[in-house]
Amino acid sequence: MLPRDTPGWWNIKRPSPAFAGIFVGTAVSKRTRGFTLVEIAVLLVTLSLVLATSVKAAEWVDSSKVRSLAAEFREAPVMLEAYRSIYRQLPGDDPVAGRFPDIATAVGAGDGVIDGGWNSEDSGDESFLLWQHLRAARLAGGLFEFRGEERRRTYLPRNAFGGRIGIQAGDGGPIAGLSGAQIMCSAGIPARAAERLDRLLDDGMSGAGRMRAARETGIPQAFRPGVSALRPAVSRYVEGDSLTVCMAF
Repeated sequence: MLPRDTPGWWNIKRPSPAFAGIFVGTAVSKRTRGFTLVEIAVLLVTLSLVLATSVKAAEWVDSSKVRSLAAEFREAPVMLEAYRSIYRQLPGDDPVAGRFPDIATAVGAGDGVIDGGWNSEDSGDESFLLWQHLRAARLAGGLFEFRGEERRRTYLPRNAFGGRIGIQAGDGGPIAGLSGAQIMCSAGIPARAAERLDRLLDDGMSGAGRMRAARETGIPQAFRPGVSALRPAVSRYVEGDSLTVCMAF
């Protein structure tokens, strides 16, 4: 800037507002610059770590659910055999279940067959009463009482994926080719989890062995023993399928 005593200093024009705005804009643009390559790299690494952690957490949850399913399938034959050894009857089919004061009227036919489909919601079916008998004998946890809509929903056991669990006689079987003295089924299982379960407990093949799987739409709601299965087992486990998995024992 010129000294005030410089001749003609008052004739020097200051920059116009528009011209001055160029300098102001330049300063602002420097202050609002974008990310550097280093910052972007750090961000990408952070996002990758978060994503990897999320995937691992999801795998851990799925693995935990599969272990829970496996435990349920392993425990079913043990519970039935324990009941039969103690009371000389099958749970649900027990004609003298009146020995348990809480369920004096809930008795079975005593013919050695658990009548009713595994997914029955009919309180007169032995496959429905089976859970009450097991719980009364302290061989399974859960409610004894099933009267009332809210109690009924809680009474019927469910797996880690929210699907129904049930046991029925093996005659006919709910899935083609599956037979045994008794059959346990568990519904609403994603294909990936079903395959892992099958590998853990059987041969890993959806249509062979003592454990088989069928798509949900193929399992009749009111299946009765002795009726031919309406749906074959799936030929392979396909990502995205929701399956009912059954095992004979």
